[in-house]
Amino acid sequence: MKKGVTIIEMIVVIGIIAILSATLVPLLGRFAPSIRLSGDSRMIVSALRRAQQFSISTEKRYGIKFYPSQKEYQLFSREYDEDSGEYNDKEIETIKLSDGISFDRIKIDGVEVSGDQELYFDPFGAPKGSDNNHIGMQIILINNQNQSKTINIRKNTGHVKAT
Repeated sequence: MKKGVTIIEMIVVIGIIAILSATLVPLLGRFAPSIRLSGDSRMIVSALRRAQQFSISTEKRYGIKFYPSQKEYQLFSREYDEDSGEYNDKEIETIKLSDGISFDRIKIDGVEVSGDQELYFDPFGAPKGSDNNHIGMQIILINNQNQSKTINIRKNTGHVKAT
């Protein structure tokens, strides 16, 4: 008895793989917008938590600036310049949202706001806005299939959660 695989068996296996691939690839494409939405919301949560951790560990101000019209956000540090008596922002990283994902709404303390927004964390990890007051923020992302993810930053505690 001979051991091995015949050419006919190989062609049949390759044909089965080709048929399965042809049917699964379009099916997976339908899930891509949802996967990108989940990925982007996780990335924003991670950036927020990173800024908060930097603030606590260095006792300096770190935060995120949101640019809805450009579909991007920026991690920044805010340092006090003793010579000028002002705070200066230094960009650490700018991240673009995935294709088909955009900022749907941003709310500060439950009120919908428009335009670019920022949130930074004080050395205790509490979130503050551009007016230096404690704020709570809600960021709602949406994909081109009208699915959405909401990121909440709790006022005073800075607890960050995506739903």
